[in-house]
Amino acid sequence: MIVKQYHAIPPLPGALAAQLTRTALTEGSCVRFEYDGKSRLAEPHAIGLSPKDGSLVMRAYLPGDDRPWRLFTLSKIEAMFIVDDITSEAPRAGYTPGDKQMAPVLVEIQS
Repeated sequence: MIVKQYHAIPPLPGALAAQLTRTALTEGSCVRFEYDGKSRLAEPHAIGLSPKDGSLVMRAYLPGDDRPWRLFTLSKIEAMFIVDDITSEAPRAGYTPGDKQMAPVLVEIQS
């Protein structure tokens, strides 16, 4: 797996979650976090800025979910940690580098 960082992660709300996500991307790990009152297990694929409002966002694959590909606003994450005992299978089929819902993409997996 190759991870490419294009820009530094800016000091915006959600920057700590973005740093943990970047670490998980680099190490090939999954992350677990609380979002909208639900616990989620995810394989991060990219971090970037939302072109709508400039917030930090993460593109992630949720194994076993009915909608596995999701975009999360990192400032809405209540708690996050890296899961050391579950290896990410990223890049997953269906991921295309250069996520169009991010401008710019800051860090992403290269397929």
